Amino acid sequence: MAIIQASDFVGVINVSKNKHETSDLDLFISTYEKKYMIDLFGFGIYENFIADLTVSTPQTPQTSPFTDIFTDFEIEHDHSYGLKYMLEQFVYFEWLNVQWLKKTASGVVAVDSENSTVRGATRTQISTKYNDAVKQYKLIQCYINDNLDLFETGGKEFTGVEKNYIALI
Repeated sequence: MAIIQASDFVGVINVSKNKHETSDLDLFISTYEKKYMIDLFGFGIYENFIADLTVSTPQTPQTSPFTDIFTDFEIEHDHSYGLKYMLEQFVYFEWLNVQWLKKTASGVVAVDSENSTVRGATRTQISTKYNDAVKQYKLIQCYINDNLDLFETGGKEFTGVEKNYIALI
């Protein structure tokens, strides 16, 4: 499955893309894309979503109701940027969360440099990305709950996990 790709991380969610970090980012994408979608849908609806994806990369859903939540939609006087945006934000959050740490033979240490101090994203910036993703997550789950008859097909029930905002650090 490949809904989002390393090339999607540009602009305000830009990540460095040298050959080593791109493979690490690809691993983050494959790991967290699946995790957050199973949390969002529950396993049964997740399976239906995966079955609906196109074969070509980047994969996109082919039919409603999944196409309805994939990109921008309006719900209850609010605007969602959709599932793809939500996944980008969650993966970016997970990526930023580990970038200020380095794994060494001595253990996990904070990144440092001889000639300068490495400045990564602040904890507040990281929390903001997570909370932005959670807002999209909640809007998508609200849409699913409002349209359960469209999503709960083939005997598969909506068993998504609720997510909460985190306090800004």
